[in-house]
Amino acid sequence: MLITRNSIETTPGPSDWFTGTVFVDTVAAPSEPSRLAAASVHFDENPRAGADQDEDRPRIAVVIGSTRPTRIGAGIAEWVMHVAEEESPLSYELIDLAVIDLPFLDEPLKAALREYEHEHTRA
Repeated sequence: MLITRNSIETTPGPSDWFTGTVFVDTVAAPSEPSRLAAASVHFDENPRAGADQDEDRPRIAVVIGSTRPTRIGAGIAEWVMHVAEEESPLSYELIDLAVIDLPFLDEPLKAALREYEHEHTRA
């Protein structure tokens, strides 16, 4: 992964994803074979101004993307949530893809090894 700060310029974020004026800036871009990317999100005005309830606050989802039984992402995501919520004007929600309980990415070993236990993965 290449971590860069490409410029001080910012890019407007999609209005259907966020409430208020939001900007999304690329912080890390994936390099093969990785698909992991990181972005910084910031708001033009104080998102908490006049908001008394959580549903009025801009929301950020922290997604646990790994569903493997041997994953470590849940602990990391919980730590990220704890750190992010400290003195933050935003509302955070933890989303765990393993809770969906779909038969995808549920192998105990990483896919690069090509050693699959489940028939639905081999199919």
